[in-house]
Amino acid sequence: MRLEIGVISVLLMVAEFSYAQQFDANAPGQKPMTVGSEIARGASAIYTAHLNSNPSDVVGEAGAFSRIIELNQQVNADTDGFLLGANFEAWRLMAVLVAGDKEHKEHADQQKAREYGKRYFENFRALQRQFNVDDVTLCALTKRDCEVVKRDLDAWSQLK
Repeated sequence: MRLEIGVISVLLMVAEFSYAQQFDANAPGQKPMTVGSEIARGASAIYTAHLNSNPSDVVGEAGAFSRIIELNQQVNADTDGFLLGANFEAWRLMAVLVAGDKEHKEHADQQKAREYGKRYFENFRALQRQFNVDDVTLCALTKRDCEVVKRDLDAWSQLK
């Protein structure tokens, strides 16, 4: 009987020890990352900054976008996919101001929006070529209506 209790105690300790070794709360965690998820993350980060800023203040909004990109660079999370999504969304938001969004048209500095938008447009187009991502796929990854965005893409492609 005493031997059985000793065997059971040893088995319980071994089982407890092996269970404790299966989970390490201090082990580094990793989320699966894809180019698509990084593009979506970049666009989402910029859109969130937009929601927390005054879109009529074009310089302030561009500054908020720059801070998002800089923050990701500081924590070494600025993948090219992130930058593609961020620059695409920043361009899209500036394009809305340039086109004369009725809510902000009379307040926004459209010339500044065009300047910032041109830089974002050039940046995202270069990254888009690097990844060989077409416009339809980019719109889908950033959850944008491609038919609406396509008009702006065509117009901005003609700008010098």
